[in-house]
Amino acid sequence: MNYTTSRNYEELWRLVQEGKEIVCFSRHVSAYVAIARKHDALSEIFSIGMSYVSAKTKRYFKQQCKTLNLEFLPPSDWIRIENRNDFRKMPDQDVTFVKDGKAHSGFIFEGKLTDVGDVVIGATHWKPLPKAPEVGE
Repeated sequence: MNYTTSRNYEELWRLVQEGKEIVCFSRHVSAYVAIARKHDALSEIFSIGMSYVSAKTKRYFKQQCKTLNLEFLPPSDWIRIENRNDFRKMPDQDVTFVKDGKAHSGFIFEGKLTDVGDVVIGATHWKPLPKAPEVGE
């Protein structure tokens, strides 16, 4: 895959505190891909139900990220799709992808990028779809 990651843990903390879910990578744990998110009073980074980072304070969060040598994908960056195997590394999630120069919404499910149930051929880039805002009554 062709993408730019960051180790700016101050920025990662800020994004998580804003409620964003951020794609993270670590070569020190069994699962290569994880998601950083805010969960109740904790900021955590997890994959497949296992917490790798779980902290209430920025200092402890940053310290754990540094220990894991964690990298994250800034939410504005697009990931280039070089081959279909790139999706096998990703967790099931909603994504935005580029095909024929236009943005589309889709879902990564069991390692395949789908668009209304069909496998998408010819997608060139993708990024996680941001969480929808909550609408008050």
